[in-house]
Amino acid sequence: MRIHTICLIAFLFVFVVVSSMYGCKDNNQQLEQHTEYSENISSVYHCLGPFGGRIDCIAASSHDARFILASSSNHAFITKDGGTQWEHILLPTSRITSLSFHPTMQSHCYILDQDRLYFSSDFGEEWNTLSFSLDMVSPYYQLVVHPSGSVFVSCAAGLFVQENTHDQWKQIYVCQEGEAPLERIAISNTDENFIFAISAGKNVYYTKDKGVQWSKHDSSTFKSRLLSDIAIHPSSSSFIALLYPGGVICSLNEGETWEFETKTPLPFPAYNVAITKTGILYAGTQKGVWQSLDQGYTWEILPPLEESVYSLASGFSDQYLYAGTNQNVYRYFLTDQKWNPISQGISAQTITDFAIHPVEVEEMILVGKDQKTYHFFRPYEEWKEFNNAPPFDGFFGSSQDFSSWYGVRDNILMKMDKNTQIWETISTIPSHAQVYIVWIHPQDPSIWFAGTKGEELSSGDGLWMSVDHGVQWQQLEQTGNEITIRDVCFDPVEKSVIYCHGETLFGEKKLFKSEDQGYNWKTIHGHWEIESVEVDLTRSGIVWGMASNGEFLVSSDFGETWTSRINFSKEFDAKIFSYPAGFDIVSMHEDESCIVHLYRGLYLYILHDGETWIPIHGLPDTSFYKMQLHPKKTNTLYIATDLGLIECVLDL
Repeated sequence: MRIHTICLIAFLFVFVVVSSMYGCKDNNQQLEQHTEYSENISSVYHCLGPFGGRIDCIAASSHDARFILASSSNHAFITKDGGTQWEHILLPTSRITSLSFHPTMQSHCYILDQDRLYFSSDFGEEWNTLSFSLDMVSPYYQLVVHPSGSVFVSCAAGLFVQENTHDQWKQIYVCQEGEAPLERIAISNTDENFIFAISAGKNVYYTKDKGVQWSKHDSSTFKSRLLSDIAIHPSSSSFIALLYPGGVICSLNEGETWEFETKTPLPFPAYNVAITKTGILYAGTQKGVWQSLDQGYTWEILPPLEESVYSLASGFSDQYLYAGTNQNVYRYFLTDQKWNPISQGISAQTITDFAIHPVEVEEMILVGKDQKTYHFFRPYEEWKEFNNAPPFDGFFGSSQDFSSWYGVRDNILMKMDKNTQIWETISTIPSHAQVYIVWIHPQDPSIWFAGTKGEELSSGDGLWMSVDHGVQWQQLEQTGNEITIRDVCFDPVEKSVIYCHGETLFGEKKLFKSEDQGYNWKTIHGHWEIESVEVDLTRSGIVWGMASNGEFLVSSDFGETWTSRINFSKEFDAKIFSYPAGFDIVSMHEDESCIVHLYRGLYLYILHDGETWIPIHGLPDTSFYKMQLHPKKTNTLYIATDLGLIECVLDL
């Protein structure tokens, strides 16, 4: 009997051990599924606008009039049909400083910004980053692609050349300590050894042996005039033009002597100068494009374009002249002598904030980086700027009032009737800090909350509450008197439960909860530094959070306890988690799923409260300011970016 008992115990022990081993294996497989993914979510997006902005750079193909590059700030565009349609080139660019088509290899084109050089060998279909040498220090000022194939780049460290595609960069001019860089360069098309450059707007450096020896004309040579641009005749190195505010200084003997006489002064300021093969001088000024047939002695305007011209280029064997103005690209056909617009507002303007009306869900108000306010309405995709509206700190709509918009400015709460577009004051929120955002309780529209933030070294003063549609306000001291409010979330079922996310002046994150519709609050988030918080819009009691260290957190008991489900710091590059302020979460209209933004173009689809995550591909790699799901369309996401307002349709 004792032997049977011992055998039975031994059998049970082996069974438990083996079962545990298989159980551990299953758990490990689940962990692997938890941190790995086997599929991707694709997306299709387009920029809704607003469009229109200063055209800083233009490049036109000398082989084919259909191909033109243009840029505005950090946005680049290309047309392949002469300007009928423009494509937004989606690159993570900083401010663009130069554009170029290769003079002899017609499918090759380049984009230089302050930090990188991009190259395409197929008319802009695909772009690659060309690496720089360690000696090349940003910012980068100008790019010149020579007919010989050499590529020249001026930067803070000096002037560099790459003579063949796979060659190392060679430094041919060294910018000494305390010396201004070469901001504008011109290279002879017939002899790449012949280079002229402007430094600090007053000194001109030149070499006739590709940088072996450099000579200098100081400011006294040009009578201390401020020099802004330089050009060399395309087929004769002897003709050089320097642009200054009142005209052009020319040399007809390779810079040995200079002619100063200008009978007809140019409008001030003048931005750029160009020379065609026929020897005609063109200058882009504050009042259109001017031409000179006598080396800058007399000038006449090319009517009827009288806008400020910030960029100028000739193209297609000098038959066309292109001018970039404050909102457009114009083409001038020399035989017709007429300007034609070819890009009605190609440049998108940065959007930093937007609000979707909770009733009229196809209507939005947007705020640009320059504090301009826009109204956007579907299905017409019509943009209107609120010219009569002062700069507002925030906008919002009410579910009980489809005919009005609300805004807050200098702590004054205002209401606008959509028909009259007249703003009326509702109340003043008595906060010593800046009120910049207002939330309306989705289940009780009479309850409003106002968030404050500090300015410079001052702090916000917490959350304020109104129970009469924003007429009277009281400070909720339990959320802190010296705290910036970042977000307020409402439980979708229990209307008494509200969450408030804030940050102290020293960067410490705070998460509060109210269980009586906002009258009393307590701190709840434990030891995690939560950067962003969101509730599941379909389930009561579920709260998600993104911690500053990259962990995705879940609470299933109204925020009382939290569990780390995913550690994204183990999945992605560490630099992403150096900017946790970009973390954001939006709840989907389906159970247990949300979208998380981590960094620039990195968006993730989170399923089953973090059991699975899937990357979302196809979104632009650009600066991120805010995202919001369409109130009724389950797969449409709106994102405020440097490319304007992005509408993204997810393939879920």
